[in-house]
Amino acid sequence: LFEGGFGDWNVFLSFACDWVEAILAQASDTAERTGKDLWEVMAEVTGDDALKKFVVRTTMWFEVLASVTQMRKPRFFEYYRTLFGPLARSRFEEVGDPSYLMLNEDQSQKSREEARDRRFSMLDVMGCNNATFLAIAEISALSAWKEEQAQMGCLSAVELVQRGMDIQTRYLSRSFSPGPADTPSTSVDDLETRRRYTSAIFYSAAKLYLHTVLSGDRPSVPEIAGSVREPGAALARVPAHPPQLRTSVVRSVVFPICLAGCMTEEYEATSVSPSATSSSSYTAVSPPLSTLGKRSRSSTESSVATGDYRKTLLNILRGEAHGAGNCGEVVKVMEEVWDLRRKAKQEAKEEFERQRAKRARVSDRGMWDDRSASISGGEVNWREVLRKREATLLLV
Repeated sequence: LFEGGFGDWNVFLSFACDWVEAILAQASDTAERTGKDLWEVMAEVTGDDALKKFVVRTTMWFEVLASVTQMRKPRFFEYYRTLFGPLARSRFEEVGDPSYLMLNEDQSQKSREEARDRRFSMLDVMGCNNATFLAIAEISALSAWKEEQAQMGCLSAVELVQRGMDIQTRYLSRSFSPGPADTPSTSVDDLETRRRYTSAIFYSAAKLYLHTVLSGDRPSVPEIAGSVREPGAALARVPAHPPQLRTSVVRSVVFPICLAGCMTEEYEATSVSPSATSSSSYTAVSPPLSTLGKRSRSSTESSVATGDYRKTLLNILRGEAHGAGNCGEVVKVMEEVWDLRRKAKQEAKEEFERQRAKRARVSDRGMWDDRSASISGGEVNWREVLRKREATLLLV
């Protein structure tokens, strides 16, 4: 799993999930018998066993990302709701919660770690706090429900939007930005800083993910177009120095980078080639990216703010991630999505031209209004591209 997240990763993940499921079932029985919260029992079950604690939470993280890739409901979805839902979150604060710094500024790093251990936090796994983790699981479950309803021919657009808005209200409506005004103090070490930055990136990616489920993988949809650059903006806030801080953050956020990359709607002067190995093959013809990093806090952020978004994301995966995880395969997925979308748009344009030529012959009878025409390519499902690749990917 850690060596690229492709190939037969699902076999190994299934073994780990079986083991975690046994622990969850036992903890659930204990919680029901004793009246304790499930997260409290899980914290007790994992106890001081650092390896067990790591494996349980990492398996949960991989399992949710697998559900995104495989377009299915997360296996432990109901457990996630109990572990990380509003009742559990009301008992403690995490990175990303508005009151976190105020409540924890006088605590030592060790005391914060111990507090999180007692509360079964997902923050230590990949830097994604519990609320955002649950939001991603909820959105993945909503996506699976949407596909199931569509296949049965009974998808209600009204119910889909209602469910999506409920997720947004519960998990994705708070203010969350690790900018200079709320960056942790110098007394907090790099690990704490890293978690805060990665939390912001995952949070922005969850919002984008929700919009793709509600509106489809259509970059021109206003909500998608308005949120697609937020993961990049959050990444741009990570300082270039020390280098190991930024590299660590980048390696942790492959899923947000892939999602944002697949949903960009920009045009290059040259076609996107799946075999491209250098960002030099991309020539931006779109306007400079001015929506990111309004204040230049570092040379890295400035380059993200003014460069082509696609090229920036490719450079991050190819360079800053240093080939970690499945970054190379993710680049190929992004390029394939762009290529498929370009071809779909070209086909739509050609069909439009054919229809316009056909209708122009009868325009004198008032049967054609050129103002009603629009050119839009077919939807390209980025998760379908992931699933259909020879080596099914896990976005880690």
